[in-house]
Amino acid sequence: MRGLRFDKVAQRFVADLQLALKESVPGGNTLVFTITAPIRQASKTAAELEEKIRVRLARQPTKMEFSDVIHENQIRVRLMSGESASKVTGYVHNSDIDTDSLFEMARSDIER
Repeated sequence: MRGLRFDKVAQRFVADLQLALKESVPGGNTLVFTITAPIRQASKTAAELEEKIRVRLARQPTKMEFSDVIHENQIRVRLMSGESASKVTGYVHNSDIDTDSLFEMARSDIER
């Protein structure tokens, strides 16, 4: 999809969150997040996002969706029912992308 980012910072950000959160995602679910590029303060943003997700999963392990701004980064997170190859999927995108379309793309992948 046009508008997605695959630079080193983007790839590292997604990989770090996948590794950190894969054991926290309840079985039968996939955690999907989006973040608008360019990623500012990537390691601090990842740490803060990880903590926010863990807190929400501890409170409501079956339903979660939120939007936030962390270190000037626009972020959306959604827990979807169904499992994908990775328990955590992340999309780094340009600001002109409709994030709803990214969540629909993720839903499509999960349903396959």
